[in-house]
Amino acid sequence: MNRSEFQELYKVGDVIPSGGDASRKNASRLAVVSIDDEGVRFQPINAKSKFRVDFDYIDLLLANFSEINPRSIQKSVNQVRRRSGLKIDTTTENYAYGFAKAIRHERATLSFQNELNTHLVVGSGGFLLSASARKAIEERGMALAEEHFVRAGYKVERLGKPYDLHCRRGNVSLLVEVKATQGEAVEIILTRNEVELSKARSAQMALAIITNIHLKNGNEAAGGEIRVIQPWRVRDELLRPIAYFYSLVNH
Repeated sequence: MNRSEFQELYKVGDVIPSGGDASRKNASRLAVVSIDDEGVRFQPINAKSKFRVDFDYIDLLLANFSEINPRSIQKSVNQVRRRSGLKIDTTTENYAYGFAKAIRHERATLSFQNELNTHLVVGSGGFLLSASARKAIEERGMALAEEHFVRAGYKVERLGKPYDLHCRRGNVSLLVEVKATQGEAVEIILTRNEVELSKARSAQMALAIITNIHLKNGNEAAGGEIRVIQPWRVRDELLRPIAYFYSLVNH
């Protein structure tokens, strides 16, 4: 884990749960305050104190994650630290475990999403695509979405995470999620973070769906038609789960 990899998952201002059972009365949520080359500075929500956890510490817990008992975090984390020749941590062990747990989940989510994107585009029948073809379709969709909002008078910045495009026009700020496919789009794949962002900031959100993109020579994308849903808030009744994460900790 390094600064660049961490910033692919989280940015300053993001909030993650601390380690342990979220139902505890004293369960904390951790706000990322700053990120440097060595680690992360954070602040528990509703607390005044700020703490720090180094990437080396997170890496240690990631490498020994299966040995940490969620019901006895302090004890099991410090067993790992002692075995590695480190001093006992009586201040941030629960927080460090929280970061490791959250990073594992985000990595798994991204891996799953990338696997889906690599193999499946859900259109008017669904079909398989190579990685190069998928990338070409994604890039074509982004280009058409950028053109659409530029024509509408926005200044457009491409981000990719936590949303694809940040569009500004005067005092208006628009957060755009872009989905692209061949054929007619019947369903799209959304990550948990995309769903949560849509609900939390629906007034600012837009969904740009680019359909009927054509592939030439296997991986050259052209054409495409754009449809924009604005404002966009995910409707729970239209969501359909296609996979779950199943914890084996207590098995």
